[in-house]
Amino acid sequence: MAKLVECVPNFSEGRRKEVIDAIADAISKTDGCSLLDVDPGASTNRTVYTFVGSPQAVVEGALSAARTAFQLIDMATHSGEHPRMGAMDVCPFIPVQNVTMEECVACANLFAERLSDTLQVPVYLYGEAARKDNRRSLPSIRAGEYEALAEKLKKAEWAPDYGPATFVPSWGATVTGARKFLIAYNVNLLSTKEQAHRIALDIREQGRSKDQPGLLKKVQGMGWYLEEANLAQVSTNILDFELTPVHTVYEEVCRDAKDLNLPVVGSQIVGLIPLKAMLDSADFYIQRDGLFVLEEEQKVRLVISKLGLDSLGPFVPKERIIEYMVKDTQEDKGLVSLSLQQFVRSVGARTPAPGGGSVSAAVAAMGAALGAMVGQMTYGKKQFESLDSVMRKLIQPLHEAMNELLVMVDDDSKAFNHYMAALKMPKNTTDEVKRREAAMQDGLMKAVGIPLSLAERVNLLWPCLKEMVLYGNVACKSDLQVAAKALETAVFGAYYNVVINLKDITDESFKAATQQRASALLQEAQQTTSPLFYIPKCLETIQGAHIPLAMIWGHSSPRAALHNLPKSSLQDQEDTPIPNLSFPRDPSCPHLALPSLEEGPQATLVVLQAASLLDTPITAAKGEGTGAVPTARNTVIIIMGANMAMAITNMAMAITNMAMAITVIDMGMIMIMIMVMVVDVVVEISTVTVMGVEGILGAPAVAATLTRAMGTSRGEKGNCRPHGSSAPNKSLHYITLSCHFLYLEIISCHAYTVVVLFCCV
Repeated sequence: MAKLVECVPNFSEGRRKEVIDAIADAISKTDGCSLLDVDPGASTNRTVYTFVGSPQAVVEGALSAARTAFQLIDMATHSGEHPRMGAMDVCPFIPVQNVTMEECVACANLFAERLSDTLQVPVYLYGEAARKDNRRSLPSIRAGEYEALAEKLKKAEWAPDYGPATFVPSWGATVTGARKFLIAYNVNLLSTKEQAHRIALDIREQGRSKDQPGLLKKVQGMGWYLEEANLAQVSTNILDFELTPVHTVYEEVCRDAKDLNLPVVGSQIVGLIPLKAMLDSADFYIQRDGLFVLEEEQKVRLVISKLGLDSLGPFVPKERIIEYMVKDTQEDKGLVSLSLQQFVRSVGARTPAPGGGSVSAAVAAMGAALGAMVGQMTYGKKQFESLDSVMRKLIQPLHEAMNELLVMVDDDSKAFNHYMAALKMPKNTTDEVKRREAAMQDGLMKAVGIPLSLAERVNLLWPCLKEMVLYGNVACKSDLQVAAKALETAVFGAYYNVVINLKDITDESFKAATQQRASALLQEAQQTTSPLFYIPKCLETIQGAHIPLAMIWGHSSPRAALHNLPKSSLQDQEDTPIPNLSFPRDPSCPHLALPSLEEGPQATLVVLQAASLLDTPITAAKGEGTGAVPTARNTVIIIMGANMAMAITNMAMAITNMAMAITVIDMGMIMIMIMVMVVDVVVEISTVTVMGVEGILGAPAVAATLTRAMGTSRGEKGNCRPHGSSAPNKSLHYITLSCHFLYLEIISCHAYTVVVLFCCV
């Protein structure tokens, strides 16, 4: 992978297009430099250029830009909102790819030396390149700005690191150095400049004074007014976005603005931003707001929306995120960038790499992708809405593994190429032979390490895949079976890639430990995969036959329970080995207990219907008899008994009331009694009808009949339903109906009691 350094020179000109374009042209014409972004500002009268290249190329590009600016910019006439001390105000070098910070420090020193020699101007070093502690911070060097520079250069403590301590009015001074990626980030306010600056003083690390430090570490800030947009900004430089993320700055400004009753109207990235900074902010909002976003593109879009990054103009990710910009400058795009056809042909070519290791990684990535796909085919659908939280939990690790395993496609090929390069090293002298042997051993260990890491990464997915088999859309059972076999095959391939390279390694202890680890990983994959092929079949059979949990729960082995299934439903499973079952309860869903599989080979199967047609929520554990499972039948029988007792009581009360009414010969009372008895007769007939149907057919049979008739119904919103079915638990409806009739019986009894008391009076 090529070495890439980013250079971000800031020039004190943001209004004259011809000057801005001339500097950009000087950078673009430098061999090896790719100009990524030009960001001028009229109010600040400053333009930020961003370009990348090799360490040598970016130094040349920065020098070309400086020579052009020296001819076109006169600091004596410059004015603008942004602090500045020179025509080329600051020129940092930032490591991007395959480059160390020390190499960027070397770039800064080389640039400073050549710039001062060429233009005879003072140059200061800051950041990681600083030679004095008081010069590590850019604001401390720039204190007093251009206007105070002439006097500053006369002081010994402010002698430049390179060049003469001479004030050059047209140029001023330049600061160069090496640093981490700085994010120039501004938050927009509908306020005055003073109000924006007040917030900036509160949040920046420097604060208002040494006694009043600010809230956010590694953040510089000030407030200004952006005339062209007619709004104020809290302008910040985030020096370490991993310590203080972009969203932290935005949220803190929003809190302070709310306290001052000031509206926040979006924000602005000046220049480029690392992809990681965007994804870190996306993860924050996903977690805070309980969102489910997987794709990188969607995460970037979420951050643009949440931070309002397009409030002052379009924010085009391909033009503002540095990794997206740098992609086009890389010559070696790797195997994963090939089309499927190209990759297959590359494998089939007469070359040793890519080989079995890269193919194993590709197969593993596709296995993880299939698992994630099944989750996506389950998530968000009406019949599986009770499983949305489960799918959110399961899809994400599979999706992440898919992307990580793709990287290993190239890693394996590179590791093998490293070994092949060692084989070609000269071996003419004793020292050369030793160096060659050491390089070969290092290459072999890398060639072993990649497939071993692949097997370890794949085996981390088995718990997720097991749960996906249990909870996922049963219509996708074949996809899960292919996923399981693909992941097992990947571990199989990784194992044999480890074994073939181990034989040439001379470190016996390393060989023994690695062989043992690889064998354990292969055994784990094979033992885990086997039951996963059976689970979807069993799920489909049990769901299709509406088999209640009570039929299976009481058995120590599911084999005996499955003998209760109709033979026709087992037609293709007669020779399938049936593993043991385990049914832990999920207390989070009162009507649908979908248990996870326990670890180990003895707990390998299925979630059945925890709230089946016959059973209320399950509380029994494995091995307990069916008596431990309360059923809807028992509940209905109890309520029917209460109905019968109340009906007998009501009949006795009715006879007593009628006798009393006739005795007192009160026509009004007789009419009231007749009305009450009519209501009671309706209640009694309804109760007897329900009791008769329940008694003749049995509540479970009625429920099963209704379920078959209404199996395609959408059910009640919010109900937890049997896995893979949209039918709610109809037995619960009968329990509820019986309770309603019991309630009417009690009301009738109260009415009779009132009448009796009235008659007595």
